[in-house]
Amino acid sequence: RLSPREREIAALAAAGHTNRDIASRLFLSSRTVKYHLANAMRKLDINSRRQLPAALTPESGPATMPDRRADHTCRCARCGRELAGN
Repeated sequence: RLSPREREIAALAAAGHTNRDIASRLFLSSRTVKYHLANAMRKLDINSRRQLPAALTPESGPATMPDRRADHTCRCARCGRELAGN
């Protein structure tokens, strides 16, 4: 059984996103994405990213990239004021 993070990363990889793209959107390192994807593929008993779409079930998660940056507000560490341009 896949963990929620493995499911999320596998679904995004199945949709054709690169490890680097997934990492930047989920605020992870590329190495962490690679680790979770390798675990997911091992648990699904597949050895290729091309096999991911067929191996994932509908409850495996969304195949679209969540844009978590929209929920993020940057603030100045010194005064706490919101920073523009984010």
